[in-house]
Amino acid sequence: MKKLNLQSDAELIRDYINGNIAAELSESLQHKLERIEFCRNLIEQYLPKYKCINKLIDEFTINRNQAYTLYYECEVVFSVRQIRIEKCLENIAKSRSVAQQKLDVKGLAMCDKNEIQAIKDFYGDATINKYKNLQPPDMQLLYEPELVNKQLQSAELLQGFIGQLIAEHQQFTSSQPVTIEIG
Repeated sequence: MKKLNLQSDAELIRDYINGNIAAELSESLQHKLERIEFCRNLIEQYLPKYKCINKLIDEFTINRNQAYTLYYECEVVFSVRQIRIEKCLENIAKSRSVAQQKLDVKGLAMCDKNEIQAIKDFYGDATINKYKNLQPPDMQLLYEPELVNKQLQSAELLQGFIGQLIAEHQQFTSSQPVTIEIG
């Protein structure tokens, strides 16, 4: 008695690759997996669909319908969008390693910028902090001469020091004004 299987070959291969099936692939499914991986490599090269189809026809001497079926199965096993995302991030990582070897600081910064932008473009910005909106916590500056210096300074010197502190730290605070308490 044969088992009824409602999954297509591509779905079985996908489940096998993801580790959802503990059994080994049959010889025909193994052969199909090799063809699907060849198609995946074509997609990784950023070839348009029609060029992938033509290369599949040439490589495996199959007709156009079989090539389209193979391309569709590749989309089932490996998401084409995910393939291209992985390849893009891999290229950024390669560029980063070259920049590190050459000690190219500008190149490293550009790779970081491109990686953040790619993640934002591919996955949305829900997981990326909006760096422009990040603000340091509110600060309250305090001058306690007994902690710094036992001798009390003149009032004019203290006011000058306080003005200097406010000027230096005003740019780092949020929209609230800086308050200083003299203890």
